[in-house]
Amino acid sequence: MEKLVETLPTGERVVSFTDLYHRQNRNNAAVKEGALAQVARRFLSMSGGRLKLEHLLSRACVGHCFDYMNYEPATGQFRIHAAPGNSVVVASYADQLAMVNGTYVVKASDLPLYALIQCGPGPTEIFIRPMAKGESGATLACPQATVPQE
Repeated sequence: MEKLVETLPTGERVVSFTDLYHRQNRNNAAVKEGALAQVARRFLSMSGGRLKLEHLLSRACVGHCFDYMNYEPATGQFRIHAAPGNSVVVASYADQLAMVNGTYVVKASDLPLYALIQCGPGPTEIFIRPMAKGESGATLACPQATVPQE
């Protein structure tokens, strides 16, 4: 992530859809390993450390870009609060949740906005691209180069 966001000009806004790949494959995993095993694995991964998936983009952006979908300012429960209309982070917690779920539709006022997209299970299968007005996480597609050739 750090290498990808470093390619952007300083001060750009970025959102991360690195868990969409895992979310899309979660149902398949539940069938293969059993639902109880999957729940146990997920619980252990959530409680096993302080650095969660949703914090990775914030960490990669420190001093260079803005994690536009950071939940902390939108909740109002932390020292930093997001004022409506700011250009750094989404101010509405409902909008932030929609971003996480991939259902948030990008508005003209959000632009320029870049998306990190995970296209496979490995950490090197993450790509960055600009988003356009009207797009959402659910409409993003992986670059053609990542599709295995037969």
